[in-house]
Amino acid sequence: MDTSRNWYNESIDDIYLYNSDLSNEESFGFLYFLLRNYPKLEIEWIELLEDIKHEVLNAGRYNEILDFVNLYRQLFPGEYETKFEYIEWGLISHLLYKGDMEILKERLGIIKQNPVIGGDTTVNALFCLIYNG
Repeated sequence: MDTSRNWYNESIDDIYLYNSDLSNEESFGFLYFLLRNYPKLEIEWIELLEDIKHEVLNAGRYNEILDFVNLYRQLFPGEYETKFEYIEWGLISHLLYKGDMEILKERLGIIKQNPVIGGDTTVNALFCLIYNG
């Protein structure tokens, strides 16, 4: 990952092109680097995360996704609540599998704030919670 460039001087297309040449793991690191250091870039943060989240979750790195999402929510208040559906569904199913109930409750709180936006996630989370007791 190229940390020496000033990514504000690059076009959005060049950033997407650079990212597309990275592995999913490298892409997540790059995306997180950009969010921390270049948050004013006009890229689709959540959509890019959605493309790679399964591999990151399967590698057991859900805390890093949580850190990313929490930073995104801090930098762009209110935006995540309109885009959370697929990210939260992946997190909720993973947290249920890991048995991390405290963080699971926090994630469910986001869905409670906007259950209509996360309609499928809301229903799937309900069925998972019922299934898992």
